[in-house]
Parts: sequence; structure tokens; C-alpha cells
Amino acid sequence: MARRRKQDWSPRGPRPHWHPRPGDRVRIYELVDRWPDFFVPAGTLGTMVEFDPPRMIRVLLDVDIPGAEEWMNEVHWYQDLEDEFWDSVLPAPDAGPPPPPRGAGILFRSGREFLLLRRSPDVDDPGFWSIPGGSIEPGEDPLQSALRESTEEMGSVPLHRIRNRSGMEYQTFLAEVEERHAKTWRPVLNREHDRWGWFKKKELPVPAHPALLRTIRIW
Repeated sequence: MARRRKQDWSPRGPRPHWHPRPGDRVRIYELVDRWPDFFVPAGTLGTMVEFDPPRMIRVLLDVDIPGAEEWMNEVHWYQDLEDEFWDSVLPAPDAGPPPPPRGAGILFRSGREFLLLRRSPDVDDPGFWSIPGGSIEPGEDPLQSALRESTEEMGSVPLHRIRNRSGMEYQTFLAEVEERHAKTWRPVLNREHDRWGWFKKKELPVPAHPALLRTIRIW
């Protein structure tokens, strides 16, 4: 794909003075062909999730892109690809709000350790380590959904305090658990998981789900 000159970055003329922020609505009109398994159609809408150039730029797309499941419909730019972001994305302030979140989960943290579950052969992504969570049901808000899913999957949840949350399509809540409670709490796993444990960030079990790695990097 031919590269655009930086001063001709958009179909509407010179690049405007634009500094995206998380939550801004954007429209992708040209994606440089660097993912062989999928492409994003011109005009696709999305929401800025992270804008921290040159370290990371992430856009969450409004629609499912065939072949993009492992990326959870996110488009990423790294370091030397920053110029390609400016060559591929337009602001879309009139595009309306992003779709409501479709799923939610909880990342439990006790001291320097995270509570992780291994997905069983009965569910998608078997063998991968991740966190409890799932789809949001009608009438639920994301936190209610995350707590319900966690209780269904583990029998109960450790005593905790919700500290933060991240994500738009899939919202992840960070829950702090005092070490004395983590030591005495034991889950009763349902069929969706077959192992559990507390792990430090530098000693995560393998294979860890890609979404888990992105979430833990934030916290």
C-alpha cells in the first residue's frame, strides 16, 4: 500500500490540530496492511481506548472484524507505527456514543499476586489462564455482571474492594483483596475452569490469555 505524505494525511486536506483522548470517537478510513489475517473496512467507527504515543495507541472497533477475534476487535499501533495512525484515522465527534459493554470480569489482586483461573476443555480458549467474567445480561450493569459471573464460576468471591476499571467493550474491574482473606478463601470451580491460583506478574502461568496480559500490564 502506498504511503501518504504526512501533510496529505486525510481525504479532507491537511492534518488538523487534533490530540485524541481515551473515549474519543474515531473513524478508520485506511489501515496500513500489516495484519495478514484481517483488514478493517474504510469508514469503520471506533473508540480511542489508549493514546500514549509512541508507546501505545489502541482503538476499539464498533463492529466485529472477521479474523480479528484474538485482538478482541482492537487495532494497535506501536512506536515506529505512530505515523501510520495519523495516516489512517479521522476524528468522528458526531458518530454517537460507543456501543454498551458486552462483557465484564474481575481481576482480583492481593499484594503483588493476581487470582487467575485456567479455562477447561468445555469452553472457548481451553487451557488459557484468565480471570472470571462473561457476558452482561439484560438489566445488569457491568459490575453486577462481573460479580455474578465470578460467583457462578468460583462458588464465591474473596472479600474485596473495587479499586478501578478498564476497557469499553469488555470492562474489567480491579478488586483489592487483603492478604489475610486471600489465604483463607478457597473457590469451588464450576465446569468452565479446572485450576486456580495466585500468581505474581512476573511469574504468570502459561499460556496466559492475550487479553489478560494487556489488562495486567495496566495494573
